[in-house]
Amino acid sequence: SFFAAIISLSFSTSAHAGGKGRGGHFKEMFEKLNLSAEQKTQLENLRKGDKDKEGMKAKRQQKKELRKKMDEAFAGNASKEELTKLHTEMQSLRTEADNARFQRILSIREILTPEQRKKFQELKAEKWKKFKSHDEDEEDKE
Repeated sequence: SFFAAIISLSFSTSAHAGGKGRGGHFKEMFEKLNLSAEQKTQLENLRKGDKDKEGMKAKRQQKKELRKKMDEAFAGNASKEELTKLHTEMQSLRTEADNARFQRILSIREILTPEQRKKFQELKAEKWKKFKSHDEDEEDKE
């Protein structure tokens, strides 16, 4: 879900100049929530405490390799059963990633006040609208 993507990207600390790089937009969103010092500390501790960063990195690599295998299988002479097996493996990896993101969302939700949750949803909707608008502009260029 888009909410999961926002949370996932919001934990990225590498932003380009101006804070608009990877994760920069989401950092801005958190700044607009008027987080208390304690909430900022809690979110930072949550980000730092993500104990399975290496595991997530390995999963991303696994998905990348699996995608390549699937592309090769589709282009080659793989059987329907082989393709189905690869697809099932990919679905399993996606489900694991979705579950991890959901758990992270629940943790963040516990840190935000009800007012901040509402504001976050509004900001997220604005970002989504801009994203979709940009996406449609790109399609028009094709």
